[in-house]
Amino acid sequence: MSDDSSLLSILFVEDHADTARVIAQLLETMGHEVQTASSVEDAVKIVIEGRFDLIISDVGLPDGSGVGLIHGIRPFCDAPAIALTAYSSEEDAARCLRAGFDLHLAKPASPAGLREAIETVRRARSSD
Repeated sequence: MSDDSSLLSILFVEDHADTARVIAQLLETMGHEVQTASSVEDAVKIVIEGRFDLIISDVGLPDGSGVGLIHGIRPFCDAPAIALTAYSSEEDAARCLRAGFDLHLAKPASPAGLREAIETVRRARSSD
């Protein structure tokens, strides 16, 4: 994670344009740098080319799933990851955690809930 205690470089993966724009703006107002991707393919390309402190991804994407994305990027990116998804059952959450997400957050997430999720992941990784 970044040395700065507040600023994170975040990749946000979301195929719904309005949701991507609103959440990216929210994350930026929290003081983070945000890059967005709308598909697994785009996200993998972006991760290969850059360095991120945190990945936040929807699970249902047009060319695959967030679960597949996490499996695909783990060989070269160990950034913590939050699944931000409408798939909100206990089974969905367990599947996301087994896949390598650090946290499962159901949509719609409040700004406070998103901030808390980021801090939870940050604290868990900094204590490792």
